[in-house]
Formats: sequence, structure tokens, C-alpha cells
Amino acid sequence: FASVPFKEVGEYYYVVTEEKGTLGGITYDQTKYDIKVVVKDNLNGTLTASVVSVNGKEAGKVAFVNTYKANVNASVVLDAQKDLQGRDWKDSDQFTFELYTADENYNVVENAEVFKTLTVTDETVKAFEEITYDTVGTYYYVMKETNGGQRINGISYSTEVYKIEVTVTDNYNGTLSAATVIKNSNDEVVS
Repeated sequence: FASVPFKEVGEYYYVVTEEKGTLGGITYDQTKYDIKVVVKDNLNGTLTASVVSVNGKEAGKVAFVNTYKANVNASVVLDAQKDLQGRDWKDSDQFTFELYTADENYNVVENAEVFKTLTVTDETVKAFEEITYDTVGTYYYVMKETNGGQRINGISYSTEVYKIEVTVTDNYNGTLSAATVIKNSNDEVVS
């Protein structure tokens, strides 16, 4: 604060609060400080002002504590498409893709449960259910087709395993964002 000039002896009372701002993700301190200032005559033509109490107690530090947490989560939508070659699609055709969580080396824990599934019934691109993130970090997934590598009813199921890396970052404005990199089994970036 700027210096406050006093011209008279006496007791002066102030209320100090933090003005709420508009920065995203900031929780502003709502503390109210009642300040008592006493101005005394030094008997030499000067005055001395002293803060004698804060909130009714001996004068101390006035501090406002703000906290930051992103309050808008990031999300990604992963999709898959079945490329059926050698014959036309039939109404009864149905293929399922599975998404597993993995470690940074794309290893899926043995006997791990499927994180998300997606069933496709035609050649159009289909989307898995949206994945939402509320924490900064890097997340790894593996996507593959159910029955991969098998031949059932004349159809050979794909052995392709896609490696997905989602990096969630804080934009420091109250929002998170997510960037996705998808690689095929040959570690070629496909998206």
C-alpha cells in the first residue's frame, strides 16, 4: 500500500480485504482485516502513526493466501475404424476394439481389465466414450481388436496394436488441455 499521511492525533480504523480478480482457477482469499492505527504527537512538530492491532489482536502480519487449481478438465475422444477387405459388410458384422491402460513402455498388466470398449458395425469411424482428465500428467493406453490374430468364420482379425500417449498440461488460466499421439505397431505416428 502507499503511505497514508496523517495530520491529526487520534485512532483510525481501516478494513483491508482482497479484491476478487478474474484469473481462471484462482481462489481468492476472503479474509477481512480490521486495522487500528494510533497517531501520536511526538511533541516536536511531528506525528508518529503505528498499527496497534489487527482483528483486535496485537499488530501482526496482514497476508492474503490465494490458491490455484485448474477447474476445467481436459478430455480426449479416441476413435477406431474397421477396414474389412475381401467382401462387403453384412448387417450381422460386428467388431470390437478394446482400450487398456498401460505403462510408459505400453505394457498392459497381465489379466488387466478392459478400460473401454467400442463395437463397430460398419466401415465408418466410431468413437470410444470420452476420457476426462483432472490431473496433469502423461497417460498411456493400448488399443487393439478383440480376437486379434484369429481367423473366425473366414475373417482374419487384425493383429495391429496402437500405442496412445495423452499428455495433459495446465494452461495456468484455470483450464487443462490434452494432446494425443497415436502410433501403430511399427512406432509410426498415425495421429
